Amino acid sequence: MNESRGAYRLHIAPSRIDRVPEALEKKELIIGWSKAKGLLDETLVYEKFRQIIHDEYHYNEDNFRKSGSAASNMWCFIREMKESDYVVVPHHDFNSNYFYIGTVEGKADYKQEKVSEDTAYRRKVKWQINEENGRPQRMSRSVVSKGFQNLMNQLKTCLDASRFVDEIEEILKKFK
Repeated sequence: MNESRGAYRLHIAPSRIDRVPEALEKKELIIGWSKAKGLLDETLVYEKFRQIIHDEYHYNEDNFRKSGSAASNMWCFIREMKESDYVVVPHHDFNSNYFYIGTVEGKADYKQEKVSEDTAYRRKVKWQINEENGRPQRMSRSVVSKGFQNLMNQLKTCLDASRFVDEIEEILKKFK
């Protein structure tokens, strides 16, 4: 297994709105929870990070169950995902299931003007390109293992997929 490079699976649908076409066009990874300002502060410990999300989104809750779930997604996107890591983005269009693979290019960013769309937290990405048309290469889920398919179907927004780095690299070889 390639130990130097990680991989993540990211659903791009903040506020349950499909933002994959925008992500492909803008060459950015997009995640929600935009009203939780200040999460890029590298000095925040996890508990304070979670508290910011709790105070903004789940202040009526008497526990941290929902805010903890949101915080784990955001922590993964902001803190764990690193430059040069792979990112797999599943997409559903009509009745076909496919996905895109990109490479993370830089740290997370916050775009204040995107808060109202719930798309303020972003990262640059370099998508795997289809040589024939110059667009991001969409890949059928049928080319991956059952385990990888199960990973893409999980509900969590952002999760570690590093155990599939070798499989991702094999897929990329097929599409070159």
